[in-house]
Amino acid sequence: MVGAGIKGTRCQKSGAGLTILRMRALIHACVLLALVVPVAAQSGSPVSLASLSTQPSMNVFRRFAVEPAKMVSFYGEVLGLKPLPSIKLAGGEMIQFGVGTT
Repeated sequence: MVGAGIKGTRCQKSGAGLTILRMRALIHACVLLALVVPVAAQSGSPVSLASLSTQPSMNVFRRFAVEPAKMVSFYGEVLGLKPLPSIKLAGGEMIQFGVGTT
């Protein structure tokens, strides 16, 4: 019985040793990745943040209630935007206007 206790203790110590080795390997992998990724990114085709985070359209949201006729008049007549077909929603309607060439 004493031998089993000692053997179990050895397993626990070696298990902790494996955990430390795994952590060191993970840290080394992260450092290597941090060094390699910027070099690989520079050698490929450049991709800007703007090209990844923009879209060829604009969304405008109102945070206050406006009569639909006044809103259509403002965006259409005052700003000169082209009206697009509206979309019927469960709670109302989404009024759309075109901006630019698309």
